[in-house]
Amino acid sequence: MASVADAAALVAPPRSSWWRGAAASVDDWLVAERAQIPLWSPAAFGLGIVLYFMLPWAGERLAVVAGAAAVAGAGVALRGVVGRMLVWGGVLAALGLGIAAYRSNDVASPVLRDRYEGDVAGTVESVEVRSGRGQVRFVLAPADPGLPPHVRLSLKTSAVPAGLAPGAHVRVRAMLLPPQGPSFPGGYDFARTLWFSQIGATGYPLGTAVITRTAGTPNGIGEWLDAARARLTRRIEAQVPGDAGAISAAFVTGDQGQISTATNLAMRWSGMAHLLSISGVHIAIVVGGTMWLTRALLCLSPWIALRWPVKAIAAGAAAVTGIAYTILAGAQVPTVRSCIGTVVVLLGIILGREALSLRLLAAGGFVILAIRPEALLGPSFQLTFAAVTGLVALFNSKVGRWLTSPRQNASWLSRTLQHVAGLVVTGVIAEALLSATALFHFNATGAYGVLANLIAIPWTSFVIMPLLVVALALDPLGIAHPVYWLLGKSMDALIWLADTVAAWPGSVIRLGLMPVSAYALLVGGGLWLFI
Repeated sequence: MASVADAAALVAPPRSSWWRGAAASVDDWLVAERAQIPLWSPAAFGLGIVLYFMLPWAGERLAVVAGAAAVAGAGVALRGVVGRMLVWGGVLAALGLGIAAYRSNDVASPVLRDRYEGDVAGTVESVEVRSGRGQVRFVLAPADPGLPPHVRLSLKTSAVPAGLAPGAHVRVRAMLLPPQGPSFPGGYDFARTLWFSQIGATGYPLGTAVITRTAGTPNGIGEWLDAARARLTRRIEAQVPGDAGAISAAFVTGDQGQISTATNLAMRWSGMAHLLSISGVHIAIVVGGTMWLTRALLCLSPWIALRWPVKAIAAGAAAVTGIAYTILAGAQVPTVRSCIGTVVVLLGIILGREALSLRLLAAGGFVILAIRPEALLGPSFQLTFAAVTGLVALFNSKVGRWLTSPRQNASWLSRTLQHVAGLVVTGVIAEALLSATALFHFNATGAYGVLANLIAIPWTSFVIMPLLVVALALDPLGIAHPVYWLLGKSMDALIWLADTVAAWPGSVIRLGLMPVSAYALLVGGGLWLFI
């Protein structure tokens, strides 16, 4: 006769079926969400990159790879949607760590280990004028093989020798220091930034810098572009004096060195600092304007409009223009990142896919991280992708579609209120996401950025940028002076707006050091909400 225990064993399912049943329930839920699952690929890839930079020892990184392999192995055993997610999550995390390791080793360059004081002679590689801070920084390739192959020196503006330009030979007695790490635990890592720039030491002169040989004719496309960019910056600043000209030049060439400290702070505390860096707004204006103009010109011919893929051709022309603008602006990280994202969107238009989708945004992020994994830890990358991801998710939602869908037979007042509501909601979402990131990296953020940008972005898009394009087009003809005057006045209005908003009571929100764990929860929660 069977015992009570044996009878219970016959009735109760095996213990393994409990977790299999739970896995099946999760699997069913994930099947319903299967369209969104690929969007987690960049997150898994980025997790591997973050772990590489957070864990300093090779043994710890190997443990992460082993853990990722174990996760992938568990996915193989589990099968189903959950299993496939675990497999791809483990593989992508390990791949992200591997890409970060490869990139770090690929840019490896000798670094100064101790303080050095003595004569430094070599060839100037690049010059960065920062007259707003009263200094000039230049990167030098020392002739002494005992020094790092690239060092950066800072000079006071008054001590800059005539002829300091890329290609010139310089001799100076200088103090060189090893790259400095974070000022406090979890702070900005200057040494990591210099490592990926292949700069092995920084310092300052102890005497007068002497030009031993002036720069010759630019050699190669890179030097030619640098020289052309410098000439264009000087030309704009000569036509539009003061900070107005400095910001105008920054919009074209990306050189922010001439902007005064006071204006820089006003733009930051008013929430308008993103306008100073050539990134999403500027690329969108240039690309959008090119696409609109190309499409309008092609549609002037009914024969072309009816037979040619006008929209795709306009998107292709806009992509070429965006790439050219990126190169002209110096191909800095924010500009390149924005250009890649924009080209991905334009590619979606050419292929007839939805332009503003999280899939295209995820693809753009994946490409950037695969090429420059170190960009993930920079505030610029995080600020841009936080805002853009939030806005794309917003406009793919029911609320976003309601704000952007045209209404038939609606009055002009109703349409105006709809547009205003769209601007306000967009500003609130973007500013909330930007503020969270800024508080982590800078411990401060502007409180009135939504209000300031409601005016600043349309003013920049529809007044400043068109005037700048017209001025540059007319400048070779010698008839651009009136346009430059209007450009200066419009830029003065933008600076006045920044000064006014920054001076409002409570314009700056300050926060102590945010724990990395808190920021990780913010990022994870944001991704979960959007995806």
